[in-house]
Amino acid sequence: MVDFQSRYRLYALGYTSPIVREHACKRHHAHEVSRHVHRHHGDRPVHDCRPEVIKELNDPGLWEAQLLASGLNESYKNSESLHTPIREESSKQKNKGGKKLFETGSFGSGVACFKYPRGLMTSRETCDVIVADTQNHCIKVFNQCGVFKHVFGSKGKDAGQFNEPTGVCELPNGDLVIADRRNKRVQVFTSDGNFKYMFPTVQEPYGITSNSIPNIIVSTVSKQIEVYERTGKRVHIFTIGGKCAAVSPVQICTNDKNEIIVCDPDDCLVKFYTLDGDAVHQFQPDSPGVGQAVVPGGICMNRVQQVLVADSLNHTVNSYLEKGAFVERIVCPTDDVGTIQAICCGPEGHLVTTEFSVSKEHCLKIFRYLECECHRARPPSCKRTPNSCKAYQIPPL
Repeated sequence: MVDFQSRYRLYALGYTSPIVREHACKRHHAHEVSRHVHRHHGDRPVHDCRPEVIKELNDPGLWEAQLLASGLNESYKNSESLHTPIREESSKQKNKGGKKLFETGSFGSGVACFKYPRGLMTSRETCDVIVADTQNHCIKVFNQCGVFKHVFGSKGKDAGQFNEPTGVCELPNGDLVIADRRNKRVQVFTSDGNFKYMFPTVQEPYGITSNSIPNIIVSTVSKQIEVYERTGKRVHIFTIGGKCAAVSPVQICTNDKNEIIVCDPDDCLVKFYTLDGDAVHQFQPDSPGVGQAVVPGGICMNRVQQVLVADSLNHTVNSYLEKGAFVERIVCPTDDVGTIQAICCGPEGHLVTTEFSVSKEHCLKIFRYLECECHRARPPSCKRTPNSCKAYQIPPL
């Protein structure tokens, strides 16, 4: 520690502030030095070379805060608006009801419980919701109201058994394709859950999808894409690129052009590839709010070929055009949205999500999205709850 007398001996000309002062330009610095050297001239005014926006801000630590304050306030307001319900004025919007239709499941090993549900799809014919329950090592089937129907699979290495299934998709003929991660293979089942055949993969599979050819496309935990024929013959394999950690799982889907759409949370990008691995284009999902970053999680396509992206950071689902233009925000935390892991758009128009986190429930949620026949004839004030739909069972088709 240096006392005042020691400091006075070190600085004979007087006390000198230890703050490093930065000047807008060299000419302004010369003005300041001249005023200290030629003190006999008095405190006469000099030319101020600083920009107009900072001339009134003489505190060196103040003008930066003034420049950032506007953006920070806007970011805070937009983050708060996601959690604040909006009062709807029109009578049509008042009678529309909430977006969340059904919710089912909790953390556990029961028939209607989940442990880290990562894979999700909806059947084109029956509108059934098929969930890959990863830590329960099985596949669970629900109807379009979230009512449990049946389950198949158990933990093991034999045919029809799983070790952490992480992805599920449907072939054009209705067969179900399951990504069996720890067993490093893909298994194919009938729509009723009966085993048909399986084939190995190069890396541990995570996401899985199919196209109209049909090809089975697998995304691995090492950010590789493996393309297979329906019979299991490997056609092509390529690397996505970008940032890659030890385990970097990505979600994938396909569009009507048979392009592979990759949702990369490490790079915060949505990437488009051909089946040969050629990059078509990419875009960074934007948020309508100022200062809100988007971390893409789940991804799917709707029936009008818009890209639906689950924002795992802000707990929202947004829709974009294929070139990246923002269309609309579909659901947000005011609709009781949690940490979304996978999304899909059912043929009837519902948005289906699986959610789990450390402190939240592991569940399946169904939201109102596009106009659907099942809700068109219902009274506007009618809104089913998870408890009211448990007793309702749709008969098998």
